[in-house]
Amino acid sequence: MQRAYILNLYVRHLAICIVALFFAPIAIAAKEYTSIVTWGDAVELAVPVSGFINSIDVRVGELVSKNQKLVSIENPGLPMEIAGLEAKLVVAQIDEKTSLQELERVKSLHESQVWSTSILENAEAKYSRAVASKNDVAAQLNSTKLRLTYLTVTAPFDAVIKQITVQEHELVTNAFYLQKPFITLVRADSLRVKLDLPLEEATSLKHNEIVNVIVDKKNYKGSIWSILTGENDATKTTTVINIPLPRDVSGRYLVGRAAQIRFVKHW
Repeated sequence: MQRAYILNLYVRHLAICIVALFFAPIAIAAKEYTSIVTWGDAVELAVPVSGFINSIDVRVGELVSKNQKLVSIENPGLPMEIAGLEAKLVVAQIDEKTSLQELERVKSLHESQVWSTSILENAEAKYSRAVASKNDVAAQLNSTKLRLTYLTVTAPFDAVIKQITVQEHELVTNAFYLQKPFITLVRADSLRVKLDLPLEEATSLKHNEIVNVIVDKKNYKGSIWSILTGENDATKTTTVINIPLPRDVSGRYLVGRAAQIRFVKHW
């Protein structure tokens, strides 16, 4: 009886192992691929505010850091507009204060039944208009001051200057119908490698799947950014792998170098 019990446990354990092996994905290391490291995405910066290009502080091909100054724009009208709005805000604040004092006086007389409800309602409406007017002027002032900060254009991230389409002293505008990119940046905080894979090899890959990328014997953790079917050959794909860089690693020294790509293929 004890032998039958042990045999039964063995059979159950064997059955569980077989089921686990049947349903679990089989992982087999794919063969190693080789590609060349390139820069990441290109991002076009549009003119943030109208004015004249006062200075261009970078050159094409230069590696810039996040928040580094790229271009300065001069708009002589902005300081005058701000001064006008500040004066207008002072008047609106005085009007609000006067309207509030009048409302409090009318309320007191209304409670004493000296003045009618309609007079109170008029005073309340006048105060509400004064508050709304002051808030509107304050919003205009804040918006204009924000435009003033746009006169200095800085890099939104670590990048390489790919293209500059403006010149110093050129008039630029942020009007929607006239907007054009004036600087094109290429992200330097992440790099890319591309692989041309047969369709049957790419079908087991997934977006955001982790990939090991080895450059100069150092391992980087990348992820699959996109898998696109070839335009001219539907049996092939272009697989793009994104490689985020640690803060202490400069992409300048990795771009153009050979990379070995290793990933685990599931099926």
